[in-house]
Amino acid sequence: MDTLLSRWRETPLRTWILYAILYATVGLMNQRLGQHWHIAEFRHDWQVLTCYVLYLVPWSLAVRRFGPADQFVWGMLCLALIEIPGYAIGSSIAHPGNLLDQWFGERNFTLLMTVGFAAFLPAGNLVVARLEQLLGWSEPTRASRGATVQAGGESA
Repeated sequence: MDTLLSRWRETPLRTWILYAILYATVGLMNQRLGQHWHIAEFRHDWQVLTCYVLYLVPWSLAVRRFGPADQFVWGMLCLALIEIPGYAIGSSIAHPGNLLDQWFGERNFTLLMTVGFAAFLPAGNLVVARLEQLLGWSEPTRASRGATVQAGGESA
């Protein structure tokens, strides 16, 4: 049975590290850009690591075998579970009169953040998959494995 826990255990440590580096980097950039443009930010910088690395990396690994549309839908769920309470308790701060508020109205801010950042899961999974290919870490596809076996004189 393909369980979530077994998928996490089967994921090589190097893949976890690749996700952690990528997500921490993007999270820190988002934190700084959100502060610079006065859109939104975490109350504390350490929240970047808890939210992007400890929360989003496991979610990304959980859905990485799904298609992009399914990953996006799961992304909306996982982001709603963290965005809504974060803004409600003030651990995430939306700057008053920010650009998103001006364009879409302040009552839509959390919804926009949830839907917008839901794309983070499929985008992150795509980037990690490409990086794994570039580093030679990705497993051959079924088709290429079959071609390799047949080229070696064995039957498929």
